[in-house]
Amino acid sequence: MNTLQLPDRYLITGKAESREQFLEKLERALLNGISLIQLRAPELEPEPYIELAVEVVNRAHNHGVRVLLNGDPQWVEQSGADGIHLNGHRLREFSGRPLGEKLLISASCHDAEELRQAAQIGVDFAVLSAVLPTQTHPDRTPLGWERFSQLVGAVPFPVYALGGVDQSHISHSRQMGGHGVAAITAFWN
Repeated sequence: MNTLQLPDRYLITGKAESREQFLEKLERALLNGISLIQLRAPELEPEPYIELAVEVVNRAHNHGVRVLLNGDPQWVEQSGADGIHLNGHRLREFSGRPLGEKLLISASCHDAEELRQAAQIGVDFAVLSAVLPTQTHPDRTPLGWERFSQLVGAVPFPVYALGGVDQSHISHSRQMGGHGVAAITAFWN
């Protein structure tokens, strides 16, 4: 994966009160220039998730935007998505790349061990969290920018800062060795 092909912002979708509201938020994000999306909907069972994924992928592709699914790699072919995002649990399930080279694979990482596992399976990029304090995990001790920089400097793929970051942190993430920022709250709400 050529890092120049990755944008500096990576949207992770959040929950919506309804499918209609979810699609309205998606459309707003697409109009605001988001060009890489992770469809994260852990509250959905596989069948409704795939149905939503098909709609999200179609709308995103109409804007030239790539979509990664946060779920089973088999769902990529069913939905026409551009790849898969592996959460920490799924990341540990694989010893090699779960999709072909033409599809994107990203992973959620929180420490050096998970970053090593991501490198071992050949991810295209990762998100590393939580860099700063977050509203969603107030009890979790954030990495901070120095530790983020140390961890990112040890891996051969682009890494997005996640957790308590927004668009104003893009340049700092880059100064610290990151590729940009990934966010739910900052880009979805």
